[in-house]
Amino acid sequence: MIHKDPKEMVEHYLSSYNALSVDGMIQHLHPEVVFENYAHEELTLKLEGKQAFTDQAEEAVSLFEKRHIHPTQWHVEQNRIKIMLQYEAICAKDFMGLKKGERIALSGSSVFYFEQNQIIKIVDASGPS
Repeated sequence: MIHKDPKEMVEHYLSSYNALSVDGMIQHLHPEVVFENYAHEELTLKLEGKQAFTDQAEEAVSLFEKRHIHPTQWHVEQNRIKIMLQYEAICAKDFMGLKKGERIALSGSSVFYFEQNQIIKIVDASGPS
């Protein structure tokens, strides 16, 4: 496996996320990746394994005309990177009480954990901005 800088892996994940590219998002994920999403400190989604992540990401891509994560701060540690972020999206269709064309704006954080030169865990946390 080619050694990749963890920050470069996160930057690639974010640019792929913003481009609605699931293939790019999963490129550096460990086969046993764990994904957790928290809204207002409540666990709203937990996925285990690269296939479960891929399936959810493909479904999520269909929900948005566009979406953008903008990192505002980076905290880089050994085997862990935490970013503080601003998130904006425009709905592509009605879902979960949101309407097509509606703008979503959130602030939050994402923490990426690394093992064997891959992303082994992602923990997202958000709230209204």
